[in-house]
Amino acid sequence: MKKTIKYINVILSALLINVIFISCSSETGLTESSETEKPSESKDVISNSQEAKVFTDVTINSYPENSAITNVDYRRGLAAQDIDEPRIARTMAVGGNIVMIPIGLQKNSMSPDFPTKTTNSPSQSIIDALNVIATQSEGKVDLYVQISGTPKIYDTEDVEKPNNGNFYPLPTSSDRDACVENIASWMYAIEQQVNMPITWLGTQEPGHTLGEDSNAPGNKKEYNLDKFISYWNQIEDELKTLNANAKLGGIQLNSGNDGLYDYTINKIESENLQLDVICYQLYGVGGLTDGSIGDAVAATNSYSGNVKMVAHRTLWLKEMRRALGIDPQDVDALTEEGFNTSEGMIYFLRTEKQYQAHASGVEGYCVGKPSEDLGSMVYDVLGWLQNTPKKLRELTDLPNGVDGFVLAIDKKYMAALYNTSDVDYNITLNLNTDQYGEAPELNSTLFSGTSKIENGSGILYDYASQAIKEIELEKNDVILIELLKDGTSLSITKF
Repeated sequence: MKKTIKYINVILSALLINVIFISCSSETGLTESSETEKPSESKDVISNSQEAKVFTDVTINSYPENSAITNVDYRRGLAAQDIDEPRIARTMAVGGNIVMIPIGLQKNSMSPDFPTKTTNSPSQSIIDALNVIATQSEGKVDLYVQISGTPKIYDTEDVEKPNNGNFYPLPTSSDRDACVENIASWMYAIEQQVNMPITWLGTQEPGHTLGEDSNAPGNKKEYNLDKFISYWNQIEDELKTLNANAKLGGIQLNSGNDGLYDYTINKIESENLQLDVICYQLYGVGGLTDGSIGDAVAATNSYSGNVKMVAHRTLWLKEMRRALGIDPQDVDALTEEGFNTSEGMIYFLRTEKQYQAHASGVEGYCVGKPSEDLGSMVYDVLGWLQNTPKKLRELTDLPNGVDGFVLAIDKKYMAALYNTSDVDYNITLNLNTDQYGEAPELNSTLFSGTSKIENGSGILYDYASQAIKEIELEKNDVILIELLKDGTSLSITKF
């Protein structure tokens, strides 16, 4: 447990007496986040080896009474690995309100859904799994179902498989009409049996996953996008003859294809494809740049359909290796570092901050492939984010290597801070307001390495100075803070 306790050596009659000063806060206007010793003013921690850890005192400022920078009202949730009920249930338990389910139509496991070219009854397992989401969420979750590929009962185009990644060739021109009709009927049958709305997304990253046609004129990715937008438009037309209120999104480009965002929007417009959301697979977020979020929002804003963008796959586990310096082949280490360490949570919170910068154009984002450990830190951070107020407030005077954000309203103040520097800081966080009263409820969660400390980090609220004090952050530490006036908690149940 990280606490700062000052030891004073007093020599009396040749004896060394250690005196530990413990203060309580009930009469001093101090509110602590746990029933622990109040840290002293010294920032020296004496270890058993008598080596001192020195914390550098810094003061940062927040302004919860000033006008909000922006409203952060987008959705956060899960990009599942197939229909993964435990992860989906865990996401909804912490308040996640958007879920993306991928279904590969070309996989052998899906063949029972398309046993013939005229029979397309959805498998009961798919219906049951989607209805679990509907029941557990009470219909309050936005459900996206991404279907990729061509059912095996249809012939596909003669194109070369990409050098790496998935391969989803389109049906041949002779099979295309039948395939489109069958897929649309299958989608409609699912809509009829699932007790919540579905937004359908098509093949992921069609710019390259459709394969390479050696006869393609000009830019091969643009050629693939032209083909897919025409194909998806045909599916939309067929589905909407069955259900005029059906919802569809597109076109699933990734961060590496940001040079094609404007081209894709222009093609969607020229084909008169009517989309309810523009969706992207933004794997490159969380680093020092925003991973094409800004470009995606700008392109989406140019679409005449007046919709926002959804990153239905982001914070992808495989991509976190770029920031964390992990061997991409070391799956176990990658999982642990990505979603079960404070360093991974910095990556997550940096991702969140990048979406905040473009909040007005973002419908939501889905965290991709969290750890199978359902107690992993990613669910704690996701739940905390889902419990935050919507008003993003100014946070200033941050020292080198420390970053974060504040979301606050008049009775609820929540701050996330993280330290990526080699300096150990003792932070005073000024609120610059007394609107939270003399004795608000103070909660905190500290992530340090693989440890999680709830209400035991020793931070305290000082009403006299209108500040949260003794926030000690070592390298790669993360702290989540919640200050509630009159015990006004909007917290949800967490496992």
